[in-house]
Amino acid sequence: WVTYRFSRWTNRRVGPTTALLHDDSRLWIGTTSGLAVLDLPVDTLRTVAGSERFEIEGMAAGPTTLWAATDKGLFFCPRGEATWSPSDLTTSPVRDLDAQGDTLIIVLAEPPSLWVVTHPDSQIVTWPLPESGGSRTIDVVRDGFRAWVATDRGVLVVDTRTGKWRNITRTDGLVDEDVRSIALDGDRIWFGTRHGASRYHWSRDLANPDSD
Repeated sequence: WVTYRFSRWTNRRVGPTTALLHDDSRLWIGTTSGLAVLDLPVDTLRTVAGSERFEIEGMAAGPTTLWAATDKGLFFCPRGEATWSPSDLTTSPVRDLDAQGDTLIIVLAEPPSLWVVTHPDSQIVTWPLPESGGSRTIDVVRDGFRAWVATDRGVLVVDTRTGKWRNITRTDGLVDEDVRSIALDGDRIWFGTRHGASRYHWSRDLANPDSD
């Protein structure tokens, strides 16, 4: 084990870690009080100046761009670089996001909604997602046309083509409805909850996400 303590590298108080994102020679560390970066070749950790005003909610890597969801909107950084800029897409609080190929999935806090952003033309499709409003923890993962959204009241499964969604709860088999994280595993999906993990064999109930 190798331990990196913020107190060794900065006098500024740094909040708990909320997200990690590896990009080539850097490990980006999102916290409740800004962004830090670990430069792996030289083994040095530093905080990103100016980011202390932002609470990092989640991070994702697209083919050419790194993305950060914050309480003050969406930020981006070209892969391989170290300069972050605010995105023109939204300045509203973003709870989490997922980037795959040329598509970005965003969960907004206000109004509670799910955005599907297709690049490079930045076409945006917005679907209301009232059931995610007020949730303390949000995690989103895209699987084909389907988005899985973890909340503290269960999991929302959203068809990003139509906006239709269903809520998965303890009645459906979740060990607990306070869901903190999601991991895809082929035709199964794992949900990390406050009281353990649940594995769901979704292909028995739902059509293949890559099919029409």
